[in-house]
Amino acid sequence: MQRSIVDNVVSYLKVGKPLVYMTCSAYREENEDMIKHLVDNHSFRLEKMEIIKGYTQRADTMFAARLVRER
Repeated sequence: MQRSIVDNVVSYLKVGKPLVYMTCSAYREENEDMIKHLVDNHSFRLEKMEIIKGYTQRADTMFAARLVRER
């Protein structure tokens, strides 16, 4: 489902503009694999990616990545 959403959204993003992808998940298939899909299939460059550990503050763990569309 996330791949379908991402594939639909990227056509509206202009070249040189950022896309911030976030989830409240720690699963590779929902996070790192999606970033790889964006880079490999939609001409994005990854600027930063990280897991935000919430368990130290009794909160959800989140994933965030910032990418820029190159063409």
